[in-house]
Amino acid sequence: MTDAKPSASAQPILTHEINVLYQNGRLVVEQPEVLIDDQQPITWKFIGIPDHWAPGILFLSNNRPFIGPFERLECHANKVVGRGNTGRIGCFRYIAMIRDWRHPQLSKHFSAPAQVWQGPVVTTIEVEIDLATCQFCFNPLTCVIEPGQVVRWHFTGLDSHSLAEVNFRRFNKRGEKPQPASNFFGPFESFSYFENGLEGSGEGLLRGQHGYDVHVVTWEPNRRGAPLRSFHSTDPIIDNEEDPQWPLPSSLQLSLDSARRLTRYLDL
Repeated sequence: MTDAKPSASAQPILTHEINVLYQNGRLVVEQPEVLIDDQQPITWKFIGIPDHWAPGILFLSNNRPFIGPFERLECHANKVVGRGNTGRIGCFRYIAMIRDWRHPQLSKHFSAPAQVWQGPVVTTIEVEIDLATCQFCFNPLTCVIEPGQVVRWHFTGLDSHSLAEVNFRRFNKRGEKPQPASNFFGPFESFSYFENGLEGSGEGLLRGQHGYDVHVVTWEPNRRGAPLRSFHSTDPIIDNEEDPQWPLPSSLQLSLDSARRLTRYLDL
């Protein structure tokens, strides 16, 4: 009798493990900077902590507590597990802590700040182009992204005698009047071109609503000197201004309340 092997699609997502050592009254995070993939959970293992002491992980953003790239943080006797990765990208700073749950206001220890980097998520914008009518269909028309997120435009409807490109034209910060774009790359650092599309990546300096056009150029290869024909779209927007909303959804509120209580022991 042979054991059935799991299919490749059934492989579990690996958990990233980080050791937190308690030595001579100090907490030391062995991996103070880690990079995780989208949806990857983290387990912090606390080693050598005294009895009656509870571990904790506290993420901070602008001196406000939150739960990093996760949906919840589970605290156990000697570990903390971040589960339900939300897929948010970027750098998340945190501190590890332990406290005597019998005297939480008197006995506590903190680590030096550490950070978790979560790699970029790719969002695809499908652009259907009708060369005969010069019409465009965007899905989605407005795309809200996190700073550093990758956006890929995929063009359909082009033929071998046409090409398309993205031109950022307008910039609008919430509460201010729209103005001409000052950056060719909009919210990105660079463009990468590939067959039937292009990709914007890297985190630009401007946060706001970036209006752009898709510009299409067509030509007739069998007619020497024939004029080029061009047309462009209107209205699509890339929005990278949105920040995490407060309060968080009710499903996250319990974890957030716990984090807020922990800040009473910090000088924040």
